[in-house]
Parts: sequence; structure tokens; C-alpha cells
Amino acid sequence: MTGLAVDSRTLAAGEVFLAYPGARHDGRDFIPSALERGATAVLWESEGFEWNSAWRVPNIGVQNLRNFAGPLGQDLVQPLDRPGVWRVRRSNRSDRHSGHGLPGPAGK
Repeated sequence: MTGLAVDSRTLAAGEVFLAYPGARHDGRDFIPSALERGATAVLWESEGFEWNSAWRVPNIGVQNLRNFAGPLGQDLVQPLDRPGVWRVRRSNRSDRHSGHGLPGPAGK
């Protein structure tokens, strides 16, 4: 995982795609494009959407994803010295999370 992207047109290979409805377009419609560009995982708004099992990447359906997108981007700080492991800032402490399992609830 190299970062986060909300626009499939500018997504770089290795980034996680955040797919949620916007004011003019629904980002979930662009999941196939993001996968073609090399998205390593997808976080998607779960309300009114079902994941296509043909999309074989790690994914998590999240309620109200749009509300979490900004804070998640601010909390994703930097890659550590091990591939696939990033530091995620939470309040006044730092936790390490594997790129294979995106950050879960606090304390997990």
C-alpha cells in the first residue's frame, strides 16, 4: 500500500481506493477502473451496494465512508521499514497495521 485515492483517474498502482457516492458521481461505479490501474485494496460505502466477488482484492464495506475518508487520510502517516506495514496515528499514540488488514476499531 502506497497511499489512498478517491479518484480512479489519478490512482497510482499500489494505492487503496476509497469508493463512495459524491455530489455528481458514485465512486463505487469506478471500482473496476481503479482495479485496472492497480489498486491494492478498496474501502467502499456499504449502504446500497454489494461487492462483486469477481473483484479479487482485499476490501471492506464501511458505513458512512465519506465521513471517515478525510480523517483516515490524515491518520495514515508513513510507511515503516517493512513492506506493507504503515504507521497509523490515533489520538496521541501510534499503532502499526499491516497493509493486508486495514486499520480496525481502536484496541484491535
